Amino acid sequence: MASTPRSTRRPRMLAALALAGAAALVAGCAAQQAPTSTDPGTTDPGSPPVAISGADPAPLDGTLLQDLRVMDQVAAEGTLVRWLEPGVSIAIVLGGSGGGGECIPQPHAAALEPTAPSIVVRFDPPNPEVMCTADFTLHGWELALAEPVDAATVVPVRLVNMQGTEDVVETELGPDDVLESAVPTADPQPSVVPGTPPPGAAEPEEIPEPQLPGFDELLALPDPNVAVHWAEPGVSLAVFTIGSRAAPVCNAVPQAAWSTGPGTIEVAFGPNDYQGDCPADGGVWGWVFTLPEAVPATLDVEVTVTGTTHDGQAAVVTVAPDDVYPLD
Repeated sequence: MASTPRSTRRPRMLAALALAGAAALVAGCAAQQAPTSTDPGTTDPGSPPVAISGADPAPLDGTLLQDLRVMDQVAAEGTLVRWLEPGVSIAIVLGGSGGGGECIPQPHAAALEPTAPSIVVRFDPPNPEVMCTADFTLHGWELALAEPVDAATVVPVRLVNMQGTEDVVETELGPDDVLESAVPTADPQPSVVPGTPPPGAAEPEEIPEPQLPGFDELLALPDPNVAVHWAEPGVSLAVFTIGSRAAPVCNAVPQAAWSTGPGTIEVAFGPNDYQGDCPADGGVWGWVFTLPEAVPATLDVEVTVTGTTHDGQAAVVTVAPDDVYPLD
């Protein structure tokens, strides 16, 4: 009896499936044996060495960054790179929005290229679609290297893609380029802590009551009813708030004012320790806040006043060069 077409085609189909399965098995084995770019021990002996990455970046403490007094250099250059532990880890400090996150470049682990050796750090650039605050604060990270290098020599450093255009910032680390006293912290997004005066900030001076503006003038301002003027342009500010005149112990305590970057100043108030009942009266209070160092006053300055309200709402006031409050 003649064979049917069905019985003659079946062995060919099984053979084709067997060949396909064998091909997939060979491809899978090849994929498992392919060397990775971060493990030089699996590369061919004749291939050039590849870059190896260190640990994930560890944020530096924001208050410590403020104590390092590198604000001026970061404001001028945009980024500061230093040894944290010479030959073992580096610190990267940059300035940007206090909102952090997608508002600032975020570094990846440092890659060590053995040919120099040189250090390469790639970044995720800021997200242009995210709404960010217009203040300027310091952000910093510790980046540990995958293996130690000779810190007695000059080590090239390249920062890549900080602006999202594959841009490259080239710098180098010498033996003396060390960031002193910095330690890593678990803070996921480092920033200068709002409302924390720097060491040595001047104590505010109370403005006598006859020199204060009218209550209605401050009451007409948007919450939290704070007025700010220059007392002496570039040197000191006159700051006015509403509080209890009958019970001064119920009011926020003025702390200090300081520059947080080009064209920005923070004025901090702190909570009082009074535990009793407070009257519902209202009146104007004023203080002269002298800055630790004089700042340029030829352009508008953005002043952020914190700590005057229970809900944490800050007042942001723009002070023009000629906006000077007359004090006798």
